[in-house]
Amino acid sequence: MKTIMNYFKLIAVMLIILVARVNAQQFEKNKMNERFEHLMNELTEHLQLRPDQQEKVRTIAENNRKELMRIRNTDKEASRKDKRADFIAQLKKADEQIKEILDPKQKELYKKFKEEKKSERKAKMQEHKERHTELEDGLF
Repeated sequence: MKTIMNYFKLIAVMLIILVARVNAQQFEKNKMNERFEHLMNELTEHLQLRPDQQEKVRTIAENNRKELMRIRNTDKEASRKDKRADFIAQLKKADEQIKEILDPKQKELYKKFKEEKKSERKAKMQEHKERHTELEDGLF
């Protein structure tokens, strides 16, 4: 009787872990979709994209996201350096594709938009580094 109860407990724990994992994956997928939509809205607003351009940029961005995920999830033997090079090459490819559909004014706005985003990322990285240093200083 105890063996059967232990067996049911084990199954219950496994089901809880499975459900938690599925929920975590769904949460991450929703978060990625929200970030994607936010980026699309920002690009549309900053670049004043026409509806036809919005659709083209969306297609490029979706294809880019799929390709980046493919690079990330495949070729487990590839070195981190090789994967990084593949990521950068893919990002440059998508960047060029976006530039091809923009008019000269939008290209300038796009350049400024990317510079702003790069600056924001650097600031976040610096903030993270400072917090990490503060935590280390407090521990040691």
